[in-house]
Amino acid sequence: MACRTDLAPVDLVNGKLVPKRGYAFRFFKVDGPNTGPATLAIVSDTLPGNPSSATYQIVNSKGQTLKGGEMVKGGIYTLVFNGTSFQLQGEGGGYSASDLIKAQDLVNRPYIVTNEINPIDTNNLSNTATFFNSEIATVNGVEYAFAWANAYSLGQKFYCWEVLTGRLVWTKGAPSGYAYGTRIIVYNDKLYVGVYGHDETTTQNSYGLEVLNPVNGSRISLVFGTVPSSYADRAADICLWDNGATKEVLLLATNYSNGYSWIARFNPTSGAFLGVSANLGGNHTDIIPHRMQTVGDYIFLASSKCMYQHKGASFSYIGKVPFTYEYQMLGLAANNAGGISVIHVYGIVYVYSTSLAQLSTFSVNGPEPSGLSIKGDLMSCATKSGVHMYRLAADAKSASFIETIAASCDVSNVATVANVGFSENAVIPPINASRTIASVLSKTLKLQR
Repeated sequence: MACRTDLAPVDLVNGKLVPKRGYAFRFFKVDGPNTGPATLAIVSDTLPGNPSSATYQIVNSKGQTLKGGEMVKGGIYTLVFNGTSFQLQGEGGGYSASDLIKAQDLVNRPYIVTNEINPIDTNNLSNTATFFNSEIATVNGVEYAFAWANAYSLGQKFYCWEVLTGRLVWTKGAPSGYAYGTRIIVYNDKLYVGVYGHDETTTQNSYGLEVLNPVNGSRISLVFGTVPSSYADRAADICLWDNGATKEVLLLATNYSNGYSWIARFNPTSGAFLGVSANLGGNHTDIIPHRMQTVGDYIFLASSKCMYQHKGASFSYIGKVPFTYEYQMLGLAANNAGGISVIHVYGIVYVYSTSLAQLSTFSVNGPEPSGLSIKGDLMSCATKSGVHMYRLAADAKSASFIETIAASCDVSNVATVANVGFSENAVIPPINASRTIASVLSKTLKLQR
């Protein structure tokens, strides 16, 4: 039977085989999986001189260079020559093992629930839970979500999920005799959370840090601090601080009964408190602070009515930015331009320099947004109806809206969130005194096969 040369997948040009654009080739790959980029050349065993083609790269269906394992032993592959390379066909959309894929590619929406946890018995109407302190951080290349819940009559529970798979990795209770009371910080390979309770040794109320292994939840240490004269009855907040070249964890301890407040310094390397400030409460005349954030050598403390500024290891008082009435200021965060941003009860973000100069204001979704969180140029906050995501300008003076992740957060000016645990891939919407099941909402999934 005659063969039409115009339908052959190659041309013979000057003694060389030249693949035709748009023509397909099918072959078995039997010698093992590819370990990286792969190439293909066509050789004739029937034409005189056994001519061959040039060597061309094989790319996947998205036009990308092959990664190891994308072609398997014994696989049957169809490739089409696109004029410059051979492109794999029929990969089921072009996804391969360990690819990160957008959830909306699968379900046509930006975020999906990858895991749910129920810190309460939803059949018991007297039980409600509050989920106000969360964080999402990467440890050894794996992204984890962390949060602790305070459930009525059931106590506190700490949870850790794997973001990409939604798998619940570990859960634990608060230390015996103590309760969690602060944000969560993950620094290098350790997790820090502030605790408070009654110290039986001193017979006084006390504060401290629980240091955990973030991967398995095991306790590394439980370290308590002391303050002069009156004892703190609350671990109000923690944050990281660059004390020169040394990274430290600062813990804001307070005593609401007498208006006292202190800042304790903790060294992550030695695993011990370095000391504690004198009582700073005399400077905090516009309501005792309960939030803390550092920017360089500056330490900003915030109440619901005022932002106070201190500086250096002696925590010298510099000044304050007061607001009109209590419950007006609902959160603060260091911004991407090296200043401090404050969120207002009516959905306005105030941007300040470290000299307390107001640089700008801009509006976000409201009313009553709290939990202001900034990571790089991404900013988030929570309202009653959900978590709202923004992208900050390089000078932090404005922000463009990205999207809202709908959730029944039920936060308000009297039920504020310290921060929203989020990353570019996922978010943990807070919940306040409700019977709602807490969720991790993820924007990416890892394809397994």
